[in-house]
Amino acid sequence: MRNIMIKRAGLALSASGAAIAAMALAATPASAAECVLDTDGDGTASAGDTDGGATSADANALACGTRANAGATRTTAVGSDAQATGKASDYKPIDYPRPDGK
Repeated sequence: MRNIMIKRAGLALSASGAAIAAMALAATPASAAECVLDTDGDGTASAGDTDGGATSADANALACGTRANAGATRTTAVGSDAQATGKASDYKPIDYPRPDGK
């Protein structure tokens, strides 16, 4: 009797493991182009909320903030007026003057 119970418990654990593995393989990554901001100030996500004018290049870019812009694929702009325009290697560095003048 004890041997049968151990085998049944092992079978149940195997079936559970297979079900969990199947769900993990079937999962798709979550993505969003813009996030919803609490623009109506009620403390919850509701119909009165907007994205604050955020824009994204596509579903592989995320802009979250008032007027945030994720202008290239696979970029993330977070914060008011944030800009994510592409890879840094595509742009020349800005040579800022030193604050002490040296």
